[in-house]
Amino acid sequence: MNAHWPMTTVVIALIIILIAVGAVLILSIPGGRKASPKKTPAAKPSEKKQKTTQPPPKPKAAPPAPRLQPKEPVPETPPLDLPPWLERDEEEESLARQELIPFEENGLYGYRNYRGETAIPPEYEFAEEFSEGLAVVAKGGSFGYIDTAGETAIPLSYGDARAFSEGLAAVMEDGRYGYITRNADMVIAPEFLDARDFSEGLAAASDSSGDYGYIDKSGHWAALPRFDYAGRHRHGVAPVMVNGRFTYVNAFGAELDPPADASKNDFNRALAPIRKNGLYGYATRTGREIIDCTYEFAEPFSEGLGLIKKDGLYGFIDPTGAVAISPQYPMARAFSESLSCVEIDGRYGYIDDHGRIIIPATLEMAWGFSEGLARFMDQERYGFIDKAGVVAIPAEYERAEDFQHGLAKVRKDGRTMYVDAEGVSVWEVRKDSD
Repeated sequence: MNAHWPMTTVVIALIIILIAVGAVLILSIPGGRKASPKKTPAAKPSEKKQKTTQPPPKPKAAPPAPRLQPKEPVPETPPLDLPPWLERDEEEESLARQELIPFEENGLYGYRNYRGETAIPPEYEFAEEFSEGLAVVAKGGSFGYIDTAGETAIPLSYGDARAFSEGLAAVMEDGRYGYITRNADMVIAPEFLDARDFSEGLAAASDSSGDYGYIDKSGHWAALPRFDYAGRHRHGVAPVMVNGRFTYVNAFGAELDPPADASKNDFNRALAPIRKNGLYGYATRTGREIIDCTYEFAEPFSEGLGLIKKDGLYGFIDPTGAVAISPQYPMARAFSESLSCVEIDGRYGYIDDHGRIIIPATLEMAWGFSEGLARFMDQERYGFIDKAGVVAIPAEYERAEDFQHGLAKVRKDGRTMYVDAEGVSVWEVRKDSD
């Protein structure tokens, strides 16, 4: 019997080996018992938790990285040797990108760029700013258009011309206005007493009665003429005056409530000062008197208020004729940038549209604000203050004009120049031109 022990031992060993191999095969089959996951370090807060119950998805091609946000660090680029015009700061670059600026020299107009270089020589009797690449100019009493190179784009052959807007411009032929394209094609016949710029596909125009309505780009009436005044459309709404009443209309002339963005400037051009029997009032463009002629003096409306003079003192009225600021100042100037310069006790300061003093009256003389700065005089020299009443440019000039396009024309020590808002001379005018 002992002889059989070795054989028995071999059989038992073989059985054990087979069982072990079978267990290994069972665990390798999909769906079989899974091994316990290995412990991994805790994920950082910024990392997303990965699922362990499913195999990871097949990787997809990574989308292109967004501009200026590369996923990988970008190697440092060596500095470039940029030309001077690329090294300007943002503010200067913005000014430099503006279209050419009209200037006057010896009674004629030309255009300069921001650096003061003459781009178009002064040869015109009249010149406007560029709009859609063309500018209205006049010579010999006739109007036309030039491009930014100074070349005549549309011949100077019209009795009047207005800036291009939405591809069309109003011009006068034989006393009536029509509209031309940039190729000088008359696409809307000259049959209007007055015609204005297009805005949102509509332009105010007046028929032979003098009433205003709105036409589309085919010259058809979108809103029939019945208004004393018709302003530009903005977000589908336009300010109008009808029978002396101020209101707002849609593209078809139906009245609306005042829009959320209604501006105090909406009706500035609705009325103009008129004089009758030595006194001033206000009338529509067609001459209909709206505000009686009872004032000793009146100026056009500015920022919703008209400067008037009564009993030797200045005050302000609104477009309905109601007194907004009672006449109380020996001198006052029209509102500009929400402030009016007024005289109080022989000195000058600034008030808001409620008559509240914003800048105390301490100045020898002062003028209206333009581009955030206002001229003032001290000991017969001109300087500029900001809206806090702080001197921005000291009073050191013999003459000074308001800021336009970021520049002001001044004279110092007999030299005429243009300075920026810091008082730095940008260019000097030739001595024989001032």
